[in-house]
Amino acid sequence: MKQKKKRKKPSTYVVQPHHITYDPEWIVPVFKGEHFSITKMLRRKRVSQGFLVALTDFIKKHENVAEAVAL
Repeated sequence: MKQKKKRKKPSTYVVQPHHITYDPEWIVPVFKGEHFSITKMLRRKRVSQGFLVALTDFIKKHENVAEAVAL
């Protein structure tokens, strides 16, 4: 039986710029995985109220522990 290779966790997180708007230009630094998630969410054409409730709950639970990152 083959053993699975373990991935090494990066010692530092990758920070990427994310455009909130282009005109006026508003760029915020986000972690790589967050950038991917935001991009996928913005491609949605329809969202449910349940999704927005869950997202609001996520924000309330994490806003006090969010990290400030710089580009």
